[in-house]
Amino acid sequence: MRCQSFLIAVVILVAEGCVSGQSMHAPEYNSVQQGVYSATQAARGEAVWKNHCAECHYPEEYSNGYLYAWSGENVFDLYAYLRITMPYLAPGTLEDEQYVDVTAFLLSQNLLPAGDAELAVDRESLQGILIEGPF
Repeated sequence: MRCQSFLIAVVILVAEGCVSGQSMHAPEYNSVQQGVYSATQAARGEAVWKNHCAECHYPEEYSNGYLYAWSGENVFDLYAYLRITMPYLAPGTLEDEQYVDVTAFLLSQNLLPAGDAELAVDRESLQGILIEGPF
């Protein structure tokens, strides 16, 4: 009886998804390979880097394959990591726009193409961008 009830529940849930038009597929992602930040935004990020990050970090540390460690993650994860942990002695003290600009700068340092649009300070849109190589 339990098995039959379980199967009925599964059939109803699947039917609900089909009838309501909801996709049963995995979410689709944009890729960092699609030019998801602008050159202007990366330049702003470089300026933030020079003022807040360069004391401890060299840009070269975060270029030439740095993002391999982030492959398969989304851009929000990188942005959130920066926001939670940096600057080292005062994490979370920059404006959200500054963190997203630094994120764009790191993408540019890894030779990912710039586009026309800027990365938005929006969790949902950043989560929809997959970090994938080649870097």
